[in-house]
Amino acid sequence: MHINQWYVFLDDAADAAVKIRRQLHRWPEIGGKEYRTAEIIEAVLKKLDLKVQRILPTGLVALLESGGKNSAKKTIAIRADMDGLPIIEKVKSPFSSERFGFMHACGHDVNMAVVLGTAMVLNEIKNLINIDVKYIFQPDEENQGGAKKMIEKGVLFSDNGDNQNTEVIFGVHAKPELPAGSIGIKYGKVHAASITFRIDVQGEKSHGAQPHMGTDAITAAAQMITAAQLIVSRELSPMRSGLITFGKIKGGDSRNTLADKVRLDGIIRGENIEICRKLRERLESITCNIAVALGTTVKQEYMEGYPALINHDGMVSHVREAVKAYNDFLEEQGLCETDSTIKIHEIQEHTMTVDDFAYYIEEIPGAYLFIGSSFPDKKTGGLHTSTFEVDERCIKTGIATMVSSILCV
Repeated sequence: MHINQWYVFLDDAADAAVKIRRQLHRWPEIGGKEYRTAEIIEAVLKKLDLKVQRILPTGLVALLESGGKNSAKKTIAIRADMDGLPIIEKVKSPFSSERFGFMHACGHDVNMAVVLGTAMVLNEIKNLINIDVKYIFQPDEENQGGAKKMIEKGVLFSDNGDNQNTEVIFGVHAKPELPAGSIGIKYGKVHAASITFRIDVQGEKSHGAQPHMGTDAITAAAQMITAAQLIVSRELSPMRSGLITFGKIKGGDSRNTLADKVRLDGIIRGENIEICRKLRERLESITCNIAVALGTTVKQEYMEGYPALINHDGMVSHVREAVKAYNDFLEEQGLCETDSTIKIHEIQEHTMTVDDFAYYIEEIPGAYLFIGSSFPDKKTGGLHTSTFEVDERCIKTGIATMVSSILCV
C-alpha cells in the first residue's frame, strides 16, 4: 500500500498518543502491578474495536484482523513494555508522576504510546491491508521477565487452529542518547545476558572495642566485593565484555558493633550467557574461599536472567528500507518542510543493559529498535534516573517507523 493512504492519519494518531502517554506517565506502576495502566490501555484498544485478551493479570494482547482474504496473510506483532520504576521523579511538568516514589524513568510510557498510536493508524486502513497485527502490552520487563510469561501463555503461537501464529515481531524503546526525530538500529547483538545474585555473609557479633571476640561480616563482605572486580579485570579477556555489579548492601546494627550479617545483592552481565556463567563460577568460588579465610560462612543464590538480545539482521535491514521509503515519500510530496524526515543512526556497539524482548526473538524473527527521545536544546537525565525526560515528538517518529515497517513486511 502507498504511504499516502495512511500518512493522512499520522498526525491525529500522534496527538492522541501523546495525550495517552501523559496519562500513563502520571500513574506509573511497578512490574506485575500495572493494573490501572492495563485498564487505560484496554479501554483505548476496545474503542478501536480490537479483540483484546488479558492473558496475564496485567498483560494484554489485542488483534487487528485486516480486511485481506488471502489465506496466506501474515501476522505481525509489536510489543510495548508497561512497568515503571521505584524512583522519585524530579522533573516538574503538568503530567509529572502523581505517585510519590514511582516514575516512568525508563520510557515505557513512550513505548506504550507508540504502539497505541500505531494501532490507531492501522485501524483506519484495516480494510485495505492484508496483514493481521498483534499489539502486545507486556508487564514486568524490569524485574521478572514478563516476556517469558507472555510467551508461555501463547501470545506468539496459537494452538486452537485460528492461524494466528506470529511470524515477525518488533520492539521499540526510547533512547535519550539519540535526538527526537531519529531511530537507532543495531545489527546483531543489542543487549547483554545476565545472572542476578544474592550473597548472605554470616559472622559473629561483638563489641567494636573487642573485634577479636567476634567475626566481622562487613569486613568479609568488603573483601568479596573488592575481589569480585579482579575477576573481570584479570580473568576475563579484554576483548570480551562482562561485569559484576553489587547494587545493594545491607548489614550492621550500630556503628560500634561488629556486624554478624551482611546481605549483598547484585547482577552479573556478559555479552553472552557463557561469559555470565564463567563469572558466576569464579565469584562463587572466590566468595566461599574468602568466607573461610576470614572465619565467616556464606550462603549464595544465583538466578539466570535474560538472554542476550540479538536482532535478526534481515529484519533490521527491512526497517531501514521501510524508513527510507517513508523519507522518500516526504521528499516526493514536498512535505519535508512541514514534517521532518526520520534520521537513521546505525549503532555500532552493544550495551551491557538487558531487555526481556530477547525471549521473543529467540522464538521468531524480529528487530528491537531505539527511538531517539532527547531535546535539541536541553540536557536531561538518562534512563533509570530521576531527571529522565523525553521530547514527545519522538512518539510520532516511532509511529511512522512502526507503521512503515509493518506494512512493508
